[in-house]
Formats: sequence, C-alpha cells, structure tokens
Amino acid sequence: MIATEAWSAVTSTTIQHCWNHTGIQAATAPSSHPAHADPGAWAIIREFATSETPLPLVEAALQQHLRSRYVASDWSSALKAVMDAEGDTAQATEAVEKLALAACKRSGLILKLSIPRPPQLEVLEEGLKDSIMMLKDRNRIFGTPLSVDELLDPLEEQENPDTMAEMFEDDDAIIAEVRRREAVRNGEVIEMDSDDEDDHEEETKPATTSELIALAEKLEAGYVSQVGADSSSDFLHHLRAFRAELRRDQMKNAKQTMLTSHGFSKRT
Repeated sequence: MIATEAWSAVTSTTIQHCWNHTGIQAATAPSSHPAHADPGAWAIIREFATSETPLPLVEAALQQHLRSRYVASDWSSALKAVMDAEGDTAQATEAVEKLALAACKRSGLILKLSIPRPPQLEVLEEGLKDSIMMLKDRNRIFGTPLSVDELLDPLEEQENPDTMAEMFEDDDAIIAEVRRREAVRNGEVIEMDSDDEDDHEEETKPATTSELIALAEKLEAGYVSQVGADSSSDFLHHLRAFRAELRRDQMKNAKQTMLTSHGFSKRT
C-alpha cells in the first residue's frame, strides 16, 4: 500500500530527470527511425535488461522518449522477455538483442528509386511520334492516332494470349514470320490451306484409252510443229508406237463388247 502511494506520487518530470541522468536518452530531435526501431527506445530496453529498474519506470521512459509515436504493443515482447529472465542479465540481454535485430529488419521503410529514362529511348519515342503525325497529315490515319504506349502494347495483344512472342521461340523466328506476312500481303507468296485442300481433293481417275490416244496425238502434233516430221527422234518413234498400241487395244475392246452384246462370251 505504501509502495503504491509512493509510486503514484512520482511525477513524469521526475521520471524524465532520472533517465536524463543515465545519459542513455537522445537529447536531440526525435529519431527519423520508425518507432519500433528507434535506437533510443532500444537503449532504454537494454538498460532495463542490465539493471533493476522497475517496469513502470521503463514504460514511462519509453512514453517520454517516443511521445506520440509510443505504442505499447511494440514493446510488450521486449519487456516480457526481460521480466521472464528473472534477473539473468545474460539471458535478458540476448533476448533483447534478438528482438532489436528483428525490429530493425522490419523497419517499414519504403524505398522509391527514380531511374532516369535512357536518352536513346527518348529519341526513339520522339521519332515514332513524328512518324505518326506525318501519317496523320497524309491522311493515312483516320480518327485519333494511337499513343506510343498503345502502339507498343496493343489492346489486342493484351486480350489475346496468342501473340507472336508466345508463338515463336526467338526474335529471328518473329522477323521471319513478319516478312512472310508482308510477302503474302504484297502478292509475292500465295498461301494454300492444306487442310481444306485435303478435305476437298478428289481421287485421280485413270485416263481412258480414248483420252490417252487423244493426248498422244496432241503430243505428236506439237512435237512435229516444233522439230519437224522428218526427224528420226526416238521420242517420236516411241510415241507413235504407243498410240498404235492404244488403238489396237481400243479395237479389241470394241470387238469384245460387240460379241458380248450378241450373246457370245470370250473363251479362255
């Protein structure tokens, strides 16, 4: 009862003077560190770990040092670790140092780096803007021209994952595909859809004897008109022999058809 009355009689000014007397409080402006990583506050905790300072006095010192930045939950773990050591200075100091290191690592500072844009990028973007305006002036672009960002990152590529970068393995493959498309657009290359062609392709029917004879006659006439009828070429000789053989087969088939129609069958 007497101890409680005595402690209640201690003013905040008395507590401040006590800690100022120890020399462990910063006499300068408030620290720029986050409250839970404040070096002066941790100096108070370290002093508490190596002395017999009462807990209420330590808490008051932390409040006085941190002022509006003081949050009791920031220091509850450290104060509890010292109290749990029960006078073991080494154990209390070790626990405090671990907590202090952890608090400094989660300082909460956010670093924002300002990286200057390369001059080459500025030049390229300005050149692209000039080209866009030139096309606009020549009525090659209708409506509002796209911005540089919209040109470099088209909405179609954002919505469609099947972009060139994902379809091809490297830059050389992309360049080859672009050139192929340009050739198709300029009529230099004609694309054939092989799947449709296979679906609609009809089976090739063998030519009839009459068609082969007509073809042989056309070949012979063309050869004679180019080379001459008196040529002793092996090609012309074989072509005429082939045509004669076709005519014999044609006459034989016609004779057999006639006999069959009159009720006669071919005897083997």
